Amino acid sequence: MGSRLRDGTGLAAHALRMRLGAGPAAPAARALGLACPFALAAAAAACGLHVLRWYAGLFASPAPWGLELQADLSGTWGVLLVSSLFVFVGAASA
Repeated sequence: MGSRLRDGTGLAAHALRMRLGAGPAAPAARALGLACPFALAAAAAACGLHVLRWYAGLFASPAPWGLELQADLSGTWGVLLVSSLFVFVGAASA
């Protein structure tokens, strides 16, 4: 069932791209293809700096590590930190 759904959505997406004239030969598609590596590098740099600032603050804090980690990873800042870590790892591995 999953592969049939994936095939169907891929076919529909391709038909929509062809209908809108956004195929691989379109100027906008070529520009986006050229800009993709630069956007990936910018995302990796921004998220890497965010994680690095957090890590430096963890070492500079006089609080014990367990307390500091619990305070940092709770709430929305923890979600932002974990998502920045995922984006950095994904962009660096790509």
